[in-house]
Amino acid sequence: MPNSIITLFRHLTGSLLLLFLAVSCRQDESLLPSAPGKGATSEVTLSVRIPDFRAANTRAVDEKGIAEITVLMFADEGGTEKVKVKYDIPGSSLRTPSGSSDTRTFSVPVTASTYKRIALITNAQTELAGIAAGSTYDALKQVEVTGRFGQAGTGTYIPMYGEHAPAGGFELKAGVSQTIAQEIPLIRMLARVDIINPITSGATTAAGEVYFVNPVGNGRVWVDLATYNTTSTQSGYMTPTLPVAPQPAVGGGHPLEGIANTTSPNVITYYLNEQSATAGGSRPCIVMLLDYQGREFYYRMDYTWDGIKGSGAPPYEKGKYMPILRNHRYIFTIKEVKGPGFDTMQEAITSPENFTNRNIVVTPIVIDEEFADIAFNESGHFLAVTRAEMMLFGKHGAASTENQFSVRTSYPGGWNIVAYNSNGAELTASNSWLRTSAAFGAANSTAAVQALTNGIGFRRGYLEVRAGRLYTKVRVTQGGTPLDYVAEYNLAGGSIYGTSFSSSNPPGLSPTAAQTDVNLRWAANHNNNQSGYYNYFVCNSDNAISPPGYKEALRRSFFYHRRG
Repeated sequence: MPNSIITLFRHLTGSLLLLFLAVSCRQDESLLPSAPGKGATSEVTLSVRIPDFRAANTRAVDEKGIAEITVLMFADEGGTEKVKVKYDIPGSSLRTPSGSSDTRTFSVPVTASTYKRIALITNAQTELAGIAAGSTYDALKQVEVTGRFGQAGTGTYIPMYGEHAPAGGFELKAGVSQTIAQEIPLIRMLARVDIINPITSGATTAAGEVYFVNPVGNGRVWVDLATYNTTSTQSGYMTPTLPVAPQPAVGGGHPLEGIANTTSPNVITYYLNEQSATAGGSRPCIVMLLDYQGREFYYRMDYTWDGIKGSGAPPYEKGKYMPILRNHRYIFTIKEVKGPGFDTMQEAITSPENFTNRNIVVTPIVIDEEFADIAFNESGHFLAVTRAEMMLFGKHGAASTENQFSVRTSYPGGWNIVAYNSNGAELTASNSWLRTSAAFGAANSTAAVQALTNGIGFRRGYLEVRAGRLYTKVRVTQGGTPLDYVAEYNLAGGSIYGTSFSSSNPPGLSPTAAQTDVNLRWAANHNNNQSGYYNYFVCNSDNAISPPGYKEALRRSFFYHRRG
């Protein structure tokens, strides 16, 4: 499953419960909401994902951390979306449920009503101080954050934005349990830049210095998720969401300086605000100080498309200047230094653009951070997958969409995938419970892969994706019908599992077939003659899968061969 924040909205006499998987949610661990009593509560479950990176360096700027989160719920007032509910939740108040290392929970009150959207903004509480009840959605769009770029500053967290805005809005009301199944990706407002100088380049990183020229100091938190297209493997997001008046990061036009770290001295990582691919002297570029044959020289690198994204077709032509886009990662790998650079940084900055200094060969790679897990080595090769974990209910084949992920690598030999059980035993049989639609693929292209499952029983395993010495895992859990689906709909029948009719609400009602039938089934509605009991197995299970008497009803075929 991808790294996630899971948000559970529980309307209990006006209370909203949010569950957050703040770093790397594990879907092989059931997150079971408390089942509501009949007519007493309302529940809405949201799933919010933070793309993750596995990198060979440490960073002072925390790209996944949450210092605080702001919850904004918008409602329609006379044709204008306005804030109806706002809460600022400090990170220190987040609770960790028992048995989980990465789940955070907190509670806030909420009013049952009809809403247009829920907006979630992390790490921007100060900047959102002017957004209050009655503020418009358009006002939120203009909120700016200044000074979050760079490396320095332990505990400096990147603002992120996500929202749930279904067509027609959504209603929260008492007595009805709701589940919003789709994930809400959180989009970082900064871009990440990695400068990689392999030991084979012919030059060493002098004093670990790299300079980011013409950087912007401010940026907008909000992003149009329809434009960003978060449902696609590669977003297609081409135009940065800029503030009304972009400001220089440093007064006087001075560049920002990045430094290498002791853990991985050949990799320098920096975070920048969005910028357009502007022309002339205002164009952003990178200048690096390298030691070549005993002397220090300055070398210029420009932001240009790599010719790989979009197969080099417009607007991704190789060598064309590209914008700096939020939630994207720019990897500049120095392939070779063939001769002296410039004597001064100013000469490098004012030199003709677009790699006209032919004494350095640089390969720029651009990756949308929707790739959930990326590993790269000191040679600049990377291996990326769009999902790190997934939980699949029932059988999934070629027609399924829930089992899909994408793989991409720059390693010349391409990639391959092998399936394993959770105990490390390789799954080789053609009828194994877990297989993949593709076992290998070529370098420098994005390949769609499906995890194929047979749907029989509860299983755990993983897909090991390798490219040379690079590797990553996609963990796969095969389950039955999800318990949150069971919690959403009442059940009927099931006397085979030892259930019995004992009471009613209101009292005095006689049992019907819905309460006495042998076989378990979904209830058509909540009426007494249709609903046998309210989520009996969910409310009264001894554990996640065993109802009273250890009949293990949730292991039976009713739950893992049907979707309702």
